[in-house]
Amino acid sequence: MEPSRQENSATTLTLGQRVERLRQIQNVTRSGLATRIGRSEDWLTAVEEDRQDVTMFENLALAVNLKVTPRGMREGDTEEVKQLLGSIERDNALEGTARIRALHSRNEHTGTCEECSKRDYPDYAVPYPCPTIEALDG
Repeated sequence: MEPSRQENSATTLTLGQRVERLRQIQNVTRSGLATRIGRSEDWLTAVEEDRQDVTMFENLALAVNLKVTPRGMREGDTEEVKQLLGSIERDNALEGTARIRALHSRNEHTGTCEECSKRDYPDYAVPYPCPTIEALDG
């Protein structure tokens, strides 16, 4: 009988759901993860859909590549996985915000936003902080 794709409770995910969620939140493609652990993309798809059992060694490879303990991967140590997911989501948000801030930097000579003012300058000059930076700053 195929394991259920439904969550057992509000905090418990199946192995496949944990693999898929951790992979997605870390911006790793299915083919990329499959290659790193020496398996096919079809195999990983089957794991994520809970149609494929994993060996102890496959579990270890998944855990190492998804940055959790083998026990957390296999048994669903949800506190560890939840903390990791929260940490990764926070890091991704901070990295994204840093990239946006780098694009929307202040031109020290004109006092305008580099990104927003790059079209048709000097006819189109957006003062810094631009609306994007103001939105980030709340």
